[in-house]
Amino acid sequence: MGCLSYKTKIKYLIIIFILYYACFLFHELWIEKDAAMYLLLAKSLAHEGKYVDNFLPVPKTHTRIPPGYPFILSLVIRTFGDRLLFLRLPTLIFVGFSLIILFKILSKYLPNKEIVLILVLIALNPFFLTLVHTINSDILYLLLSWLGIFIFLDNEKYLNYKKTLLVTLIIIAGFYIKTNICLYFSLAIYLLLRKRYRHFSLVILLGLTMLPWLIYALPKADSYTQVFFTKDVYSQSHETIRALDIPWRFFLNLGYYVGKDLPDLLFYPYFKRITFGNLLFPVKIGLGLLFSFLFLQGFYFLSRRKFTLIEVYIFVYFTSILFWPYHDERFLFPIYPFLLVYLIFSLSGKKTKPLGIPIILCLLAPVLIANFQISQNLFSKKTFQKLALSEAYSWLKTNTSPAAIIMSRDCPGVYFYTMRKGLSLESKPTITELKTKKIDYILIEKETGLTSQGKKINDFDKYLKPLFEKYPNYFSLVYTSSAKPEVFVYRTNFLY
Repeated sequence: MGCLSYKTKIKYLIIIFILYYACFLFHELWIEKDAAMYLLLAKSLAHEGKYVDNFLPVPKTHTRIPPGYPFILSLVIRTFGDRLLFLRLPTLIFVGFSLIILFKILSKYLPNKEIVLILVLIALNPFFLTLVHTINSDILYLLLSWLGIFIFLDNEKYLNYKKTLLVTLIIIAGFYIKTNICLYFSLAIYLLLRKRYRHFSLVILLGLTMLPWLIYALPKADSYTQVFFTKDVYSQSHETIRALDIPWRFFLNLGYYVGKDLPDLLFYPYFKRITFGNLLFPVKIGLGLLFSFLFLQGFYFLSRRKFTLIEVYIFVYFTSILFWPYHDERFLFPIYPFLLVYLIFSLSGKKTKPLGIPIILCLLAPVLIANFQISQNLFSKKTFQKLALSEAYSWLKTNTSPAAIIMSRDCPGVYFYTMRKGLSLESKPTITELKTKKIDYILIEKETGLTSQGKKINDFDKYLKPLFEKYPNYFSLVYTSSAKPEVFVYRTNFLY
């Protein structure tokens, strides 16, 4: 090993990461929400040639998730069937290429030792592991985004129309995997700033290929457009945002990302449990402010020295998520590797250099501890299943009619396991709505609901308890799971 070059050692390190990820392929996987949606849409494409939400009482064409990733899964289903092992393999392939591309991007900025550090912090981040171990589009989106950035950076000084065409098509392919247009706008803005007007015109022309999905999906009632214009997605009041609410949303999100979401990602999952009132909450806020300052300082240092597409992308991307109606650490992950690059540059300054080793150890410690715990769970064959939900789904499959309609927080997940169609518990239902929609059962998870300002909003307490108390004869508790946190199933006593 001593005779191997540093780049070869890094490639071996990436192989070790992939082998580590591969161990989870044979571990039981719980399918819910987005993963269930991807699989159900893939099955619809594979078996029916349609892009349909079959879990709804009256199936309708899907409008929220772009068809790129379900289409890839549908090819797997047509070739190997719907076994989860084969459906998880593409993610393993995508993550391998993603780390290779990331290594190539980092090599343009940092020495090999710093590259190893960032690769370890990215590849072993427990949040990244959750993306690798389930079925979702995030990894493929990261691959296409990073690939587009790498090809552009590699040919920035000698960019020709063929390379511009290739980069733009890769970015547009990423848009059809996950509806995110930030990198496309970043490329267009960067070309304008560099006065490459012909290349800019080509990018704008190619961008027309995104219009079919935008025209089709965005005007629909369940689209991201409706979500953006909703004033408060946490209360689910569906009140439309006003002009004066927009700057307030910006500054509110800025506070959340600095004080909550950034520390949550850096120290995932430990800091997610620390909310207002916890004795360590001031420590979380302080670390969020410290790292935000270091990232911003590194951004400034590097931008003065080498202003690239990445800097424009960081600015456009972060601005866009600050105007989004909800916040989460997962939104930071596409730019997380570049934030770590800025951290390295920030710590190379004379005033901040003494902080370098303590800060790096501060980041490494929770990552290594979390992976040790994850590995213990893996090799002890500890299940990742949600036992209470699994029990409830088994009861529903055995004790309800195949034609039953179930209202729940996760209709795709319920349909995936029980083949019972349903509607989502999205707002405070009324008796009239429940009767009109012909709801037969309501599934309630005791500790599942929206989180607003660090406080859990329980679905039952907020939406259903007042209804049950007002109309006790219309609802009967027919099942309670033995596993905790409990899952309840209520039957409606309507005469249809």
